[in-house]
Amino acid sequence: MEWGSIAEWVGAITGTGLATASLIVALRANRHADAANTRADKMEELERQRDLLNIGSQLQVWWACHEASGEDSDDDNTEQSKKEWGIIIANTGDEALMLTKVEIEVVKQNFTPEEVSSEIVTWKYDALPPGVFFRQAYRKGYTNAIANLSDYRVILNSSKYRINSICYSTPNHRRWKWTPEYGLAEIIETDTPNSAS
Repeated sequence: MEWGSIAEWVGAITGTGLATASLIVALRANRHADAANTRADKMEELERQRDLLNIGSQLQVWWACHEASGEDSDDDNTEQSKKEWGIIIANTGDEALMLTKVEIEVVKQNFTPEEVSSEIVTWKYDALPPGVFFRQAYRKGYTNAIANLSDYRVILNSSKYRINSICYSTPNHRRWKWTPEYGLAEIIETDTPNSAS
């Protein structure tokens, strides 16, 4: 049995050492690549959260009461009739966009001669441009742009008047839903257009 020359031994040891060093370098490079991918994933998630925050801050809705005056007030002179109850719809922000398929589900009081009761109502808008609007609760379809929010008293805490949910679509065809329980989330629409056969 021949053991080979010293040169062969040195070559074999050097080759083994180089292969081991290459393996160590490759393992370290993989660790660094994994760490870089993890950082990139975290950055992507942070950007997604920032985008959600921007979208969520774009459309806000809350109940308010406005003291009606002149021709805007109702016919009778009761104290209740001079107040216009409704929601403020604010589509504002640095990147406010035209929103479509807007649905705002609210709880409101109904006043009838027989009783006072609550009702769940969904107000729908095909399109909502940037701006601030007031939707009256007791006049059908009456929504008006407003310039001065100081004329409106905000209803911050009431079981009689509350916002249950807000749904809308952005120009990139993404659908969003806000609820007080879960905040803002993207929702996937299951109804897709039928393809021609």
